[in-house]
Amino acid sequence: MRRVFAGRWDGALLAAVVPALVLLVLAGVLGTWSQHAFRGSAVSWFKRSRIALTLAVQGLGGHVSVDARDTAFGSGDSDCSDYYDDSPDSYDDGPDSYDGDYSDACSSDAGSASLSVLPLTFTVLWVVALVLVLRQVRRRPGGAGPEAAVRVALLSAAAATVLAFVAQPSIEGRTLHSGPFRVLLWSFVISLVTALAVLYGPALRARFAAAWRVVGAASVALAVTVLFASAVVLVIALANMDNGVNGNALVVLGVVLPNLGLSALALGWGAPLRFHETSASGRDYHHQPFGLSQLSHTWHGWSTVLALLGGLLCALAIGVIASARSRERSEQFAVAGVFTVMFAALVTVGGIASGGSSVADAVGGGLGSAGSSVGSAMPESLLFAALWSAGGVLLAPYVRRALGMAPPGAAAGQVPPQPSPYGYAPPYPYPAPSPYVPQQAPPQPQEVHDLGVVQPDRLAKDDDRTRRDEGGGRHQ
Repeated sequence: MRRVFAGRWDGALLAAVVPALVLLVLAGVLGTWSQHAFRGSAVSWFKRSRIALTLAVQGLGGHVSVDARDTAFGSGDSDCSDYYDDSPDSYDDGPDSYDGDYSDACSSDAGSASLSVLPLTFTVLWVVALVLVLRQVRRRPGGAGPEAAVRVALLSAAAATVLAFVAQPSIEGRTLHSGPFRVLLWSFVISLVTALAVLYGPALRARFAAAWRVVGAASVALAVTVLFASAVVLVIALANMDNGVNGNALVVLGVVLPNLGLSALALGWGAPLRFHETSASGRDYHHQPFGLSQLSHTWHGWSTVLALLGGLLCALAIGVIASARSRERSEQFAVAGVFTVMFAALVTVGGIASGGSSVADAVGGGLGSAGSSVGSAMPESLLFAALWSAGGVLLAPYVRRALGMAPPGAAAGQVPPQPSPYGYAPPYPYPAPSPYVPQQAPPQPQEVHDLGVVQPDRLAKDDDRTRRDEGGGRHQ
């Protein structure tokens, strides 16, 4: 703990401020866009931006609740009766939409309402902005390590909590609460996990290599599949621009686009959407599933086939990513298991729920007054995600072979380990054997023979006499 507070805080401060500014600017943009929705009312741009900021901090774990006083409803000097009377737009494009007319809320008595939704678009923006800043911060002296990650998480949680306290406007006797203490907790967790992955990632990769590969592959597979499903939802919305989908609906769709992508992916795998409405006594009085069979009734008959085809492509993508980023077959199935857990967790928090009385109709719109929820069925999502992801892992080798891709783990000049008839396989790839070249005997050195010269006897005697003369002659 001492090393946490003794380190440098400038990089952590920068990493905490930038994501908060991103959400603040986006809230201002949404406040400007919503001007036509508050036409004829006294709601200023600042209050509209605070309302949008309330929605933005829900992506960090907040919880919207509304409290209304008796004097705000039905009073003659209140501007509540003027809300949305002259607005031509009404948002009825989905289960999380709301009606443009708030007259029912103005004519009712006091009450309260709550709206639980996690718009994953703001969560993704927070994480992406944090990662981009942390990649620059870790190059500074003392900018990496677990202590730096804790400093980033502390300041990021503080910045998110400040935004949550700012995002609590009071309009015409209605007080909007954003759940700042929940934002404090979950923003700390999100920022800590992100900072540890960026600032302490190399050490974690070296210490827990297999777990790092499995979690990393599952995260990449989840991002790819949800992005693909979200793109399909966006294309369908753009294709229905002539059927009542306007620009306002596209803005609302963009806020919850990853949530809709999760539901679309679960639907393509067979998990239905479920609509629940609960009465004031707590009993479930309306339950309506929306699965593949209802999809074919809503659109043409090919919609179910196309949804299943999209689910198949996502499952194969999971298998290919798992095989490309894993070394062993067991790691690939571990990737499928981690992906299933992560997907089920996001499906659980990605739904929409509302509750309360009186003003719940005003806030939740079609979600109901006593309590209602919309989301993918959790048990079916868990089951089908496990089956489809495991099937994708099983088919991945055949897909890679059909696409002409290199076998998993094969690098240049290497081949993957081959199964041994004795039940043992080398744990790592080994170099490919070189082609056989027959060895040749080294060349033997040639022996040189001195044959000499055959001389006659006369010449031999002359040579002997010459050697004696050089030696001083014969001594007497």
